[in-house]
Amino acid sequence: VYLLFGFAEWSRPQNHAEITQLVARANTFAELAQPAGIVLDVEPHVLPGWQADTETYSRDFVDMLEKVRDQITTNIPLFATIPFWYDTVLVQRDAETKPLHEWVLESVDGINVMDYRDTEAGANGLTFHASQELEAANENGNLVVVNVETNCNLMDSITFCEEGEAAMQTELSAFITNNNGAQSLMGVGIHDYAAYQLLPP
Repeated sequence: VYLLFGFAEWSRPQNHAEITQLVARANTFAELAQPAGIVLDVEPHVLPGWQADTETYSRDFVDMLEKVRDQITTNIPLFATIPFWYDTVLVQRDAETKPLHEWVLESVDGINVMDYRDTEAGANGLTFHASQELEAANENGNLVVVNVETNCNLMDSITFCEEGEAAMQTELSAFITNNNGAQSLMGVGIHDYAAYQLLPP
C-alpha cells in the first residue's frame, strides 16, 4: 500500500508549501504504518498555462519534487506519476538541457509511467513508449512501473475498455517479456480498479 497524493496545482510555486507540509506530516504516519512508498500524481500538463509556458511549468514541477524529497525523513521511497511523452519535453535547468523525464528521475526514487496504449504493434506499443523511461531509469538506478488504462469513454487506442481483460493481459505479458532484462522495471499497473472490474473477459 502506497500513500498517494495528487493535485495538479501543487506544481505551481505558490502551492509548493502545501504539498511539502503534507509530506512532512506523512513522515510520522509512515513511521507507524510503514507504507511501501509515497506516490505524487501531480500533473502540471493539465493546467491551463502549460501549453503557453511548458518549460517554466516543467521546471516548477521538478522544483516541487526536489522540495518534497527533502521533506522525507524516513526510508520511504518517493515515486512520481508521469505520462510517457515527458521524454519529448526538453527543459533547461542550471544551464543544462535534457528531457523532462530525466529531470524527474533525478528527483525521485521511481516513476509510474502512464503508458496508455492498448496495442503492442508499431508506434502505439507499450514497449515503444516506455523505452526511454526504462533506459534512463536503468542508468540512474530508479524503479519504473508501467501502467495501462481501462476506463471507458476515451480514445480506443488509449484504453483496454473495448478489448477486454484477456487482450490486456496478453499485451502486458508481451511487454514484460520484451523488457525482461530491464533492471529498472518494477512491474505493471492498471488504472483503475473500478474500471478494471468492469472489463469484458
